[in-house]
Amino acid sequence: MTRTDTLEPPAPASQTTPIGNEEREKALAPYLDQLVAARAERSADPPAIPVGGGIDMVLDAWEWEAVREYETGLDPDGHPWPIFVLEGLAFEAKCARRDQQSETGDLAPDELVLEAAVGLAIFRELQTTVDEFLRCGRMKDVKRLSAIRNRIRQGVERLRSLIVADLQGAVEAKARAMIANRTLPQPEAPDEGGDEERDMAGRPRPRPTQYRKDAKPVRITVYDVPEKISQALGRLLAVLVVCVAIWAGLTLTRHSYDGPPELTIEQFRHVAFVRGVEARPPSLYVDLDTHSWKGLSLEERTRAIREVGIVAEKAGYSGVHFWTRDRGTVGRWSKRNGVEVIPDRPEPT
Repeated sequence: MTRTDTLEPPAPASQTTPIGNEEREKALAPYLDQLVAARAERSADPPAIPVGGGIDMVLDAWEWEAVREYETGLDPDGHPWPIFVLEGLAFEAKCARRDQQSETGDLAPDELVLEAAVGLAIFRELQTTVDEFLRCGRMKDVKRLSAIRNRIRQGVERLRSLIVADLQGAVEAKARAMIANRTLPQPEAPDEGGDEERDMAGRPRPRPTQYRKDAKPVRITVYDVPEKISQALGRLLAVLVVCVAIWAGLTLTRHSYDGPPELTIEQFRHVAFVRGVEARPPSLYVDLDTHSWKGLSLEERTRAIREVGIVAEKAGYSGVHFWTRDRGTVGRWSKRNGVEVIPDRPEPT
């Protein structure tokens, strides 16, 4: 955050960008309206959002580009990730404003539940998008979306720390209700011209070889080969096989496989709680932050292990071991068995 020339303080406006959920739209309306108003000015420079105390939240260039270029909320492929970025920025500005004005402690329990649920819903929408892009190999987008996802997660954690245990279930329920079902664009079906069968990629399937029942028989003449010539050919073939084997052995020795590349923590920046990575091909050992891991649900732990496993598998590793410094091994991933989350040991009484 930097001190800079700002837009007018957020005030309710008549229109906001539709985000598919009335409760989320209402909770974020002043900040969504401010971003939409700034977009209408067609400014190439990211705007500053006042959050109180003379401090402004300034958007990154790629965040402003996402807000400015995709006015419909969808990218050219029909994916709604720009909507989630817009919502995330509005939620982040709202949290920052409350922190600056020390308003969080004055919120009623139901207001805390609503704000935490809004942030949790946005966080999960972004997490789903990160998972999709990770499978598609869009690593640049994964890193960008992971950065804003992690900031939103921190805001949600601060809010949930103020909510009593009995209301945590209400946060989860509201967040699930705010995640609208969405249908991603499907590839067009192949042309249905002709009767030939097609495979999943739309290519014509090769037809099996067919034989005519009325085909005339073909006469094949077999000539006897003298025994001496046959023996000479056999010896020559044996020598040739030995030569090929020797050549192949020398070639493989000269160009031996060195194993998968050594991965570092840089390849796992999109997983916020990874503290260190040690490569011991064909396995990878990942050090996790104990406090962050303890606060994750089983579903979030499974997703985190799967994210790391996808990167490791693409690099050629067959297994990943996850551990924390006070709990030891907390999970595993293997190419054969997939994800395994090890339950927490009961704390000594």
